[in-house]
Amino acid sequence: MRNVVLGWSKACRVKKVKSCDPETFHYYRLGGSKCRGLCTGVSRCLGCFYDKSSFKCWISYELGTLVKVSDSKKVPYIKTPNV
Repeated sequence: MRNVVLGWSKACRVKKVKSCDPETFHYYRLGGSKCRGLCTGVSRCLGCFYDKSSFKCWISYELGTLVKVSDSKKVPYIKTPNV
């Protein structure tokens, strides 16, 4: 697992994923699930969140500030461009 999120510029702006082709991006994995597959084919999708206790997946088209919490039942995936 990577220790840093790559793809952010020095001006703190995220590089945009420009294609739905899975060869052009990867997921910064913060936990484990198959939920990220729902986000792969959607170019506007920036990431997804999976709740292991309810087996629900939420696709995110907008990301704000993310905060680490101790609840390991909720697993986020953040789509980041390959460098």
